[in-house]
Amino acid sequence: KKMGQTTSHAGGHLHLPHSGAKRNAAPSYLFAPDELASLQRAFRELSGGGPSCSSSAFNKSLGLPPPLHSFGDRLFAGFQNADSEEASTGPELREEQFLRGTEKCLKSPVSQQFRFLFSLYAESAKPGAQIDKSKVTQMLLDCALLFHFLRQEQEEKSDKGDEDYDLLKEYWTEKIINSMVSSIMLYESVSSVEVRDSNDIQNADGFTEWATENASHLLSSTVVILLTRRFLQDDVEWPLPLVQHVSGTHQLLDVPKLWALSIALDENREPYPWRVLYSSSENGTSFNRFANGLFGYPGPVLLIIRSKKGEIFGGYIHAEWKDDTRFYGSAGSLLFSLQPKLNIYRGHGSQQNYVFCNTRKNAYSDVPVGVGFGGDMSSFRLWIDGEFATGTARSIDNTYRKGPLLDNLSFKITDIVVWGCGGQEADKAQVVAKQREAKEVENRRKVNKKMAGESWTSGPDKWLMDMVGRTGHSNEFQDEFEAYKKNKAAGGGAAEGTGDG
Repeated sequence: KKMGQTTSHAGGHLHLPHSGAKRNAAPSYLFAPDELASLQRAFRELSGGGPSCSSSAFNKSLGLPPPLHSFGDRLFAGFQNADSEEASTGPELREEQFLRGTEKCLKSPVSQQFRFLFSLYAESAKPGAQIDKSKVTQMLLDCALLFHFLRQEQEEKSDKGDEDYDLLKEYWTEKIINSMVSSIMLYESVSSVEVRDSNDIQNADGFTEWATENASHLLSSTVVILLTRRFLQDDVEWPLPLVQHVSGTHQLLDVPKLWALSIALDENREPYPWRVLYSSSENGTSFNRFANGLFGYPGPVLLIIRSKKGEIFGGYIHAEWKDDTRFYGSAGSLLFSLQPKLNIYRGHGSQQNYVFCNTRKNAYSDVPVGVGFGGDMSSFRLWIDGEFATGTARSIDNTYRKGPLLDNLSFKITDIVVWGCGGQEADKAQVVAKQREAKEVENRRKVNKKMAGESWTSGPDKWLMDMVGRTGHSNEFQDEFEAYKKNKAAGGGAAEGTGDG
């Protein structure tokens, strides 16, 4: 089962607030009756039928690999304190603590889930608790390794004894954790009354707000999966999209970055194939080819840019792309940066200028030629010129949440890749649209002026042939980590594309 299909049952929940219950009344929980019965059975197995279970029994039931044993200890302590802000340590976990802890992870609102996760790494669960940069890094790395382990377990490829854990930590840290930590430590809470001493410290309010904006499914892809599998005996998963790759695209969207995007996007959890609609390294830096790759595709689209400085950023547009002199798009669209910092900027401003794409130069109009996101015709939030060579990225507009995509205003483009994320139905619809377009051109017997300078072997017919032929996708990046290990063994340094360019 896919995550999101089993963790929120509207019917059958015992929605009774335990805070106002009588002292001697039986505790009430937010679980459906069958879920509660399953959890009670699980606890009886943990405790051997006794009133409490030990930390070792709890950790053993989680079945985590060695790098995550300390996370198991933290989770045990968090369950002990699930109903209290005061730290309470001891060797045993009672049934009510077990149920309250599981309830907090599986049934609480997202903001409370993030506060619970934060409390596992803080000395206290009180609102004013703070943690330093090293603990923020450990918290996110534990989540990443937990995702990795659960994904391997789902694919029955968990070779625990052979795993190079130190290199695995280094891989995840280099690919995405450092970007997430940099973003978190700079994030300023808009609601917290606590004053941070420095950017080396973050508080619960700041982390909770950051995670809600940038990684809303962080726990859903990790802790929720773990507890649901272990204690509810429900084989749920957090599937990554099935991403097609062509030359060079692995460097822009590897497994860690794909995970970071997946926990930010508010999409259903079906593992739809993501098909390459355009790649500058594969198709050349031609705006016409870019347009022909995207136009007619009715599903959501992911556009990723890599700059000459190694920055990786882009946009996710939840609308069909078209050639227009006006803005268009819909809610669900967002801008993002993945490297060197991870930031997600959702659309929730006063305007709805989600995306702009104009391929036609008009001598009587000052409408620019290129691709833009947010802002207005004179000042786009993110802009790619019609030559696909340079662009600009601003920090504020009236469509997307404010914040920097890049450290500098302008950038030079190394790569642009666009994936269609709508699955097979969207692929089929685009093929039909392209066939219809080609037939209309054939009937009119005249060259589409937009394709001037390109032969029909590189124009619509070739795009149609390419599109029909592109049916494969990568095998979930199985070779990525192996390639990383080989590079390290050979004395290689950081991944390509992280230098100054």
